Amino acid sequence: MRKLTYLLLLAPFLIKAQEYKISPWFEQKKSAVILTFDDAYSEHYNTVIPLMNTYDFEGTFYINKLTNYGWTESAIAEGHEIGNHTESHPNILELSPEDLKKEVSEFRDTLVEKTGYPVSTFAYPFGAGSETAATSYEAQDTVANNHIAGRGVYSFAVTDWVYDFAPDERSYFQLPSLTGSATNWYTSIDNAIEQGGMINFFYHAIGNPGGFDNVSIEDFTAQLDYLQAKDDSVWVTTLANSMKYHRERKTAELTEVSAPFVIEDNWRLVLTDAETDEVYDQALSIELEIPDEITAVAGVKQNGVDIPFHVKSDTVYFNAVPDGGNIDLSILNCVQPEGSITTSGTDTFCLPNEVTYAFDLDVEYDYTWYKNDVEYSTGSNSITVSESGVYHLKVELEGCPLITAKKEVLVTGTCGVPHPSFTANRTSQFKDEVVIFNSTSTNLEGSENFYWDFGEGASKSPGYYGPGPVEVTYSIAGSKDVSLKIEGSLRDSIKTETEIVEIKEFTACHAFKTDFSEGLNPEFLGGWHDYHFSTANNTMRIITHDNGGNQWYIVKYAFNDGIEKTPLDFSDPLFDPVLHFRIKASDSCRVAVHLVDENGKFTAGMTVNSKGSFDVTTQYQEFTMDFNELFFHQWNDEDVDSTKITEVAFTINSGFESFPFTTKYGKYIDEHFVGNVDIDWISVGENCKPDSLFGNIVLPNEVVINEPFEVWNYSNPGLVGAIYEWSFGEDANETDLVKYDEEKFSNFYTVAGVKTVSLKITKADGEEIMIEENIMVLDPSSINNDLYSNVAFINPFEDRLSGEIYSDFSEEIQLVLVDIQGRIISSETQKLRIGNNKINLPTTIIESGFYMLSIVGDRGTKTIKLKHK
Repeated sequence: MRKLTYLLLLAPFLIKAQEYKISPWFEQKKSAVILTFDDAYSEHYNTVIPLMNTYDFEGTFYINKLTNYGWTESAIAEGHEIGNHTESHPNILELSPEDLKKEVSEFRDTLVEKTGYPVSTFAYPFGAGSETAATSYEAQDTVANNHIAGRGVYSFAVTDWVYDFAPDERSYFQLPSLTGSATNWYTSIDNAIEQGGMINFFYHAIGNPGGFDNVSIEDFTAQLDYLQAKDDSVWVTTLANSMKYHRERKTAELTEVSAPFVIEDNWRLVLTDAETDEVYDQALSIELEIPDEITAVAGVKQNGVDIPFHVKSDTVYFNAVPDGGNIDLSILNCVQPEGSITTSGTDTFCLPNEVTYAFDLDVEYDYTWYKNDVEYSTGSNSITVSESGVYHLKVELEGCPLITAKKEVLVTGTCGVPHPSFTANRTSQFKDEVVIFNSTSTNLEGSENFYWDFGEGASKSPGYYGPGPVEVTYSIAGSKDVSLKIEGSLRDSIKTETEIVEIKEFTACHAFKTDFSEGLNPEFLGGWHDYHFSTANNTMRIITHDNGGNQWYIVKYAFNDGIEKTPLDFSDPLFDPVLHFRIKASDSCRVAVHLVDENGKFTAGMTVNSKGSFDVTTQYQEFTMDFNELFFHQWNDEDVDSTKITEVAFTINSGFESFPFTTKYGKYIDEHFVGNVDIDWISVGENCKPDSLFGNIVLPNEVVINEPFEVWNYSNPGLVGAIYEWSFGEDANETDLVKYDEEKFSNFYTVAGVKTVSLKITKADGEEIMIEENIMVLDPSSINNDLYSNVAFINPFEDRLSGEIYSDFSEEIQLVLVDIQGRIISSETQKLRIGNNKINLPTTIIESGFYMLSIVGDRGTKTIKLKHK
């Protein structure tokens, strides 16, 4: 294994240092900005790459083992980088040397084989291994074996983004970075520009509200806009390109092979560096002072190939690859003409219009005009153009040339004769779903009329609907021939597209019973579970109990049209394999989602806990689950048949025994979930979302007589002018309340039993919504308080709950601390011996109020009320 060391090679050079400069960053930019994307989220290749392409920005995409590498081909062709993120995303500091090699080095070779891309940079999962501590050196040495750089995560403390960020070789494998959701994103860009350094950003979910570390499309686009506005200062590139540039520049030297005019009108140079040519192929930006004996630079080639250049004052600027061959400058020692082309008219027009280009007239100058680089006209300082093409001029003074900038002319056609064309947003669609038509016509004067015929069964009859967008639905299936006639001032033009859209008989929103307002059909329920079900408040309520629970208990609900099961073909583009959910729970938990094919095979496997799950709370949230890369079962690499998906399946806190985890809300999950999960609706695709429920009550499952408990109204925000009418029944302290806001408030019951709390919401438009929840009210006398005696607490509600319990025989007990709403704060199993036993229960109590501690043993349960001041 290669150990990281710092290497600096010195070589003599013939050109004086003051005669040339290698710009710190490409194209004389002041800083380098690297946008990296981890874990191959589907939105990376469906949304991010197309969006970045419109800005001409390059990004770096760090991936793990995929079932489909197809998208990487186009990403690479568009200039993006594919990087190594390990095979299975482990903490590499916890791996054996053999597993470290497998996850890093061998997987890098797999990526090269699968993508055909020379993978050269690495991103540490969780950032583990990128630290400056010596404990990370073995991991960094492994990465350095076949990569040129390694990127970490979450470097919020870094505010200096200086150019000399890598004083030694190891520093290239400890690169800091900021999350794309960082609040100091914009100021960090400005700091990098000011300090001349490089800054890394890493992203996960983009445009996915339920995704990890999500950045909205709007925020991401705003960031790209900001970078575009800073285009003269920032080089937005891949990590590989920036690292190659930075490394090459350290040892690069420009030397003179032959002086100006020694070999005819030529000046030959060579650019070298100390890096390996097979890997380091990034062009460096050269600023070369032009000697006095050279009056003009007519061209620059490297290894015989023309490369772009420009001259400013007495300096020529060009980009060249170190060790990429001789650099030949075509030079002149003469007096060049002076001037530039002036334009009379616009470059884009319709006939009989035209445009005239002219250069200042000088009888000593010779003029040659070119169209598409072919000689077009000679002898005149001006030309009048009425044909499309790219035009430029060579002006010579006694053989010394000046080549002008090129002018592109686009002749759109004959004025008054439009060129009709149009597009549809979909080439196939379900019945009764919207198809959007847009005119893409050209050669328009602005006064045209647009006459459309959308075909049989269209919601709009033939008529004038403007250039679009025009929204049309179809009630009849089949291929649709659509035509557009544009009435011009000279003559009309008609465009007909044959079978531009295929309408399918199937109705999209019948692909699944989208909400549960009509109850649950037990024929559609299945799975290996110990759950109970209801349709409380028009939702499918999954009820779990404190009965031990199995980590893999699962609920399956069949795709159906309300009458019978309806398997879906998710390989059909119309069934984009994206599901939408609106879910809440009685406490924080993780809900994992699977698709099940007709053979009972499940998508993903353990991957669901990272990509196929969402963390649910007591507030309703909408989640999007994209299954594009999850049609496999990870445990045994079985392919799931995406053409015949019969069911959607849920597990709650799946894997808590084998793979404990922490939700994005910071809650540690290592036990069975007890409570309710309410699914308001499930939707296939964007167009099938039903209206969401507006009402949402949160209250504890159990309370004690005369003890206050809090009630929360977590209804949908934005209900301006809504009235909330509460009813608690005759045994409550306050039975009926009318409120005009959504704030929490307290109440209590004076009689034990099961009570019903209801909330009626009257919206501003008069629509009424009624929801109900039950609560168990306990009589303190019914709670067995004699099971355990001499219970005392020393320091309740600091960092832990400490005290003593006396027991008259040995047993195992469960300590459960809940808040007044019944939500579990902490839970732990402890062993009691005969006599006094010290107990400790970790807590994270912040708010003051009453809490209940339950001591659960084989003989029963004892509940104690505690108060945190």
